[in-house]
Amino acid sequence: MKLKEDETWLGSETKNKLILDVTNEILLAENPVLTLVALLTAAGVFFAPSHREHSIMSVKVQLRRDVAANVAAFTGAQGELIVDTTNNRLVLQDGATAGGFAAAKLSEVVAVSPLTLLAQAAHGGGISLGCLEQTVTLSGATTTSSAQIPNGAILLAVSNRVVAAISGATSYSCGVSGNASQFGSSLGVALGSTNLGLIGPAPFYAATSVLYTAAGGSFTGGQVRMTIHYLLPNVATS
Repeated sequence: MKLKEDETWLGSETKNKLILDVTNEILLAENPVLTLVALLTAAGVFFAPSHREHSIMSVKVQLRRDVAANVAAFTGAQGELIVDTTNNRLVLQDGATAGGFAAAKLSEVVAVSPLTLLAQAAHGGGISLGCLEQTVTLSGATTTSSAQIPNGAILLAVSNRVVAAISGATSYSCGVSGNASQFGSSLGVALGSTNLGLIGPAPFYAATSVLYTAAGGSFTGGQVRMTIHYLLPNVATS
């Protein structure tokens, strides 16, 4: 193993950097530190001595890097990482595609939220996908949820999971006022019982609560975790 100067810098500028030139099989088993250095060097990582020239006991790891315009024109080796210094991001190379594939920043990653925009036209018209969740405590002959199917929603399903065993009733139905079993009937009361409550997409023109109706007796205890699954269109803003 020897040190030499390397002047390759994505073709845009010349900068002298010390790089470890692995020309022989080094003592892989005898020196794990040198083994790591050699493997990183083979992957295109530069090592700049932090104290004395030609010292490798303490190293600073630097990937090849350049401004965005030069990175966009560069085709690196397959699996090579380049740093885009304009946008402060890593770019993965595949050996064939000029510019490679830029990694997204955390700020660019779409976060999952209870209401997520799926598509939007130029003037703001769009459609969102939503999920509303509530843990409903059951009591009496019927129980109504406080969470509601939103006004203007296209409902896809109302699903339920029993999170505390239901007592008093032998089964239950889930629906809305006027259609008490719209999302399911004769549903299980044991802990862990589930029902997807899938329906043909149905529009709701007013905010609507979900209705739970006991069968075989009134509810004396138990809880279900309800999820309202829906699409929500919106008109253009201008």
